[in-house]
Amino acid sequence: VEESLAESGYAVVDRLLTEGTLKKLRRFLQASTFYFYPRRDQHLLALLEDGLASPLLAQLADGLRAAMPAALGPLPLTGARAWKAD
Repeated sequence: VEESLAESGYAVVDRLLTEGTLKKLRRFLQASTFYFYPRRDQHLLALLEDGLASPLLAQLADGLRAAMPAALGPLPLTGARAWKAD
């Protein structure tokens, strides 16, 4: 991933998270009540600054920085969005 990013300026990543991590993240996002912004297509939106920030997301960001130090280095997580639909 880091090599592709360094060469072209972008990278496509599939299966970035383990199944266990993905399950925890899905459970957290589905059970949360921080979705505040109704969208026209019947989706709700949550932003990092409105409650999406959590220890789980911080741990995920820390893990990504540790796994890709050349690409992410010390960059903090400054934005994240989640969408929810019935």
